[in-house]
Amino acid sequence: MAKERRFSFGARVLAALCVTLAIGTLVWVLLAGMSIFSGGIFALAAVGFTTPCILAGGSVSEIALGIVELLSESIATLIEAVVDFVSSVF
Repeated sequence: MAKERRFSFGARVLAALCVTLAIGTLVWVLLAGMSIFSGGIFALAAVGFTTPCILAGGSVSEIALGIVELLSESIATLIEAVVDFVSSVF
């Protein structure tokens, strides 16, 4: 049986890009320190990966679980992309 996807391909791509942006911002904060600029970018990333879950609707618990699901899928996609890139180089 095929796994049912709750979010469209576009929503998953948006979430992966926003998670990448959030990770980059966290690295920037660790290296250069917190600023209005880095706080704004992190807030933009947070809005980007929570919007598809809120638009999907449902109760508060469904939205919270959707955010966790989308974040975990996005992080897994990023790790998979890095592993594929490294394996293709070697």
